[in-house]
Amino acid sequence: MEFFPVVNRRFLCLLFLVVLTETGLFSLLDFPAPTTRSPEPPKPLRLALIPPSSPVVRQTVHKNISPPKKNPPVFHPHPVSKPVSHQPVPAHSPLPARDSGLLASTSTTPSASLGWGSGGTDNDGTWKNFTPPALLSEIDTTRLYTKKMKEFREEGDVVLTAWISPEGQLVHYEISVPSVYEDINQVVLRLLKTLRFRPAMSAGKAVSGEFQLHFRFRLQSG
Repeated sequence: MEFFPVVNRRFLCLLFLVVLTETGLFSLLDFPAPTTRSPEPPKPLRLALIPPSSPVVRQTVHKNISPPKKNPPVFHPHPVSKPVSHQPVPAHSPLPARDSGLLASTSTTPSASLGWGSGGTDNDGTWKNFTPPALLSEIDTTRLYTKKMKEFREEGDVVLTAWISPEGQLVHYEISVPSVYEDINQVVLRLLKTLRFRPAMSAGKAVSGEFQLHFRFRLQSG
């Protein structure tokens, strides 16, 4: 029982001596002191003052621009056909209307010429036997006036020139004298499409001819 306490005391004494020895050895060692780095001072800033540059002045150069030359307009004269002499033909007597008691009349004046120019006879007598175109259709005057034309009592004349082919067909027309009433003009144009013609004849041969028609619209008390 006394052996263990003696051993413990010896062991503690030995351990204490070891600690003292190591402490003395550490105190003899010269450890360098830790060094701290001081921050580097900031570098000085160098500023240089530059005078402002002078403003740039833009120069505008004005050029004298002459206006474009205008060429004078060129007028091309159009050929004018010779006037056609027309012989007046007495109009047909007016026919009584069937339903309204008013009278309407039309008249055709077969004043014609050869071809597209004026008619007549040449110096050598070539067109001595010329026969102008003729109207073959019969015009029913009782159907020309519309109800509106009768109510407003529209009257007037329409003169137009028609060109007839050697086959007797209407190939072209022009209104020489229109009526002041558009209704009358439209009635004449519709009627023109239904008419039949006989072509012009020269020395027994069918040729082209110019044909003038005169439509007269009149209202009279029956």
